[in-house]
Amino acid sequence: MHQSKKSRIYLVLLVPLLYYIFFVIVPIFIGAGYSLFSWKGGASIKYVGLRNYALILKDKAFIQALKNNLWVIIVCLFGHCFLGYLYAVILSSKFVRARKLYRFSIFLPVVLSGVVVGYLWKMIYNESPGLLNSFLAKAGLGSLQQLWLGDSKIAMTSICMIMVWQAVGLHMVIYMASLQNISSDVLEAADIDGANTLQKFWYITTPLMKSTIRVSIVLMVTGTLKMFEYVYVTTRGASSTNVLTYYAYTMGFSKLQLGYACAVAIMTILIALILVALVNLVMRIGGSNNE
Repeated sequence: MHQSKKSRIYLVLLVPLLYYIFFVIVPIFIGAGYSLFSWKGGASIKYVGLRNYALILKDKAFIQALKNNLWVIIVCLFGHCFLGYLYAVILSSKFVRARKLYRFSIFLPVVLSGVVVGYLWKMIYNESPGLLNSFLAKAGLGSLQQLWLGDSKIAMTSICMIMVWQAVGLHMVIYMASLQNISSDVLEAADIDGANTLQKFWYITTPLMKSTIRVSIVLMVTGTLKMFEYVYVTTRGASSTNVLTYYAYTMGFSKLQLGYACAVAIMTILIALILVALVNLVMRIGGSNNE
């Protein structure tokens, strides 16, 4: 009976495993193979080895897209992880009224399509009659009106705000689930020792949430590196808002440099792996120092 139960478990896990292999792992290897060729989609294909990767390292457009992605990570580190954690702590408090309403309002954007969210915020950011600029004008703050998506200095940050608005609810829920697993006995012992709210948050809650914080940061890093729909809908990859995935899309489907586009995609995956490894290393060092 026990062996039969284990067999059923393996059978259930087999379906998602096969899905992951055929739709994630296999395409990565196929893309890595095509990245070694010069190919424009036709019958003519030429092996060039690592030439595409050598060209990437000298490609100013790729470097600019990488810088944009890194800026997105910095902004979303605060927007997704810090704000999500802060919302979770506040809305887990018994002193906040209408907690369910606030949770629902913050989490609602998570279930919306990224394309829908992009078009929604494009209407908000429009110069005229954009909702944001119209609101600023009626509030007597016309001096704060901006070309939110047209100014190269703030366009990327404006897109980051869209990502924060949509994804902060997901991170909030992750943190709230972890907060519920913290034993009330630990917090009660801290109260007996005279710890105030800030001390409990910093010295008790946060260290116990270390693994959850790491998961949140990893999800944020991987999510921001594969961002595409926000840029496609709002700015169509203007130089100040071009990111790695959109650059790969442009090189592949607009310029028909499919081998080079595959190389850009593989480089994006490698960058993601490096950043995730750095996050794990920093969190591990921080945890050992706390001990």
